[in-house]
Amino acid sequence: MPTLVFTDYITARRGNGQLDYIDAFVLNAAARYKNVISGFFANGGIVYSRMGNMLMYKGELVDNIYCSTPSDQRSSVSMITLNGSVSKSFDWAGLLLKLSARHTWNNYSMLINDNVQPFRMESSEIKLNISIKPLYWLSADLTSSLNRNHQTNQESTDSYDKTLCYFTHKLRTYIMPGNWIIEFDNEMYHSNDESVSTTLFSDLSITYKTRHIEIGAACHNLFGKDLFERRYFTDTQRIYTSTRLRPREILFKVRFSL
Repeated sequence: MPTLVFTDYITARRGNGQLDYIDAFVLNAAARYKNVISGFFANGGIVYSRMGNMLMYKGELVDNIYCSTPSDQRSSVSMITLNGSVSKSFDWAGLLLKLSARHTWNNYSMLINDNVQPFRMESSEIKLNISIKPLYWLSADLTSSLNRNHQTNQESTDSYDKTLCYFTHKLRTYIMPGNWIIEFDNEMYHSNDESVSTTLFSDLSITYKTRHIEIGAACHNLFGKDLFERRYFTDTQRIYTSTRLRPREILFKVRFSL
């Protein structure tokens, strides 16, 4: 498509107006194991993909608009992903443990000053989930994850050797004595990027529920956090987001049935 198309307020993209084709190859293999009696489950897999004859684009900033236009260069992209998980349930306190991991190697090329340069993006994720119900009126669910991104220029690593790691932790707690339901949700985000602050969000709700009526109150953003920051990598971009949030708020609700 030769017409210039704006994909958002500051980005414009143009095609070459010709039909094109891309070579593609995908290989996927996986293995699974489960033992229902012992409550043990495991799986693992590998995915390999390759795309060739891909048209390369060059970008430039024109009047504060990022313009992406096709070049006369072509490249290929290959990716390998390894993933796996194990989980085990226990009779004691309804305990469930699950650990999963993923690692990806992505090889591609970019145009830098009209020169084709090879890049590699390595990304990893490790996630732990713990679910427990020690009492009939108390339960909790914890999810903690680590994400790691590392981008390198295969010809020159001087400017692309920083590894970005960020952590996300989520804890949900439920207390349910009698007709009461108390839910306390927490989410924390932090990273090794000193320019991005640690963020903690908390929500608290209390509900009284019977067969015919439900009365409750909820406090969102309990600690009044008004800014959420995050930095992450893609194959071609380093993206920083800063989001202004609503202040602390309290909501009341009443439901009834006749």
